[in-house]
Amino acid sequence: MNHAAGGFTLLELIVSLAILGVCLGLVAAAVVPSRPEPESSFLAPAEAARDSAVRTGRTVALVRDSTTRMVFFPDGSAIPVLLAEGRDTLRIDPWTGDLIHAR
Repeated sequence: MNHAAGGFTLLELIVSLAILGVCLGLVAAAVVPSRPEPESSFLAPAEAARDSAVRTGRTVALVRDSTTRMVFFPDGSAIPVLLAEGRDTLRIDPWTGDLIHAR
């Protein structure tokens, strides 16, 4: 059998595309920030309360003032609360308990 010498095999193309995809993924992860750093004074205590609830297996309530109360459960979920701090807003995902800082 006489094969032509020019061109690439399908395997070579797949491997080169896979390498290119990995490289682009690494560059995108390095360039795009995963989470913006919020300026909220309430975010750090809320994250600590959530971590404490998950770590200890007990419900943790965080009270900021007479009208603001956040409750974190051992499974990581939380009662949804919306806090407005000037122009910043702190939201809590009720299913995951993740704290979301929106501007």
